[in-house]
Amino acid sequence: MTTNEQVKLVIRGDQPLEGDITVGGMKNATTPVIAATLLVQGACVIENVPRLTDVERMLDILRSLGAEVAWSGENELTIDTSRADIVSLDAKAVKSMRSSILLMGPLLARFHEVIIPEPGGCIIGNRPIDTHLHALEQLGATIGDRGDGTIRLTTSNLSG
Repeated sequence: MTTNEQVKLVIRGDQPLEGDITVGGMKNATTPVIAATLLVQGACVIENVPRLTDVERMLDILRSLGAEVAWSGENELTIDTSRADIVSLDAKAVKSMRSSILLMGPLLARFHEVIIPEPGGCIIGNRPIDTHLHALEQLGATIGDRGDGTIRLTTSNLSG
């Protein structure tokens, strides 16, 4: 089946469906929310956070920036980035996960200049990040490849 095909499900039965389900948190929904906490001055509480390796790596990156991170119960997370500072960015952690690319926009919006390693850690292999960089340029960022595996992002103001 291709993405352009439509699927129609017909369910016949004598009983109406009813009830509640709990949907577990997902890495690809959680890591962008974690990155977005850099845009907030103060604490953010995120619920239904899965305890997965990529989530922990993203939290390690925030901790390296000076963020306070605390788990409450099984899946509730409190993140306070009010003391975050770009100087101590953990380059090794950034290189270890592709979703660290999600930090570029929030870091740039907050600090106006970022030198960040190209993200890595994808088991699929190298995938381009051009789409992300183009989007940042459209918002007003200047992108520079430093030739040493890092990207330099600058802006006076992101807008869009």
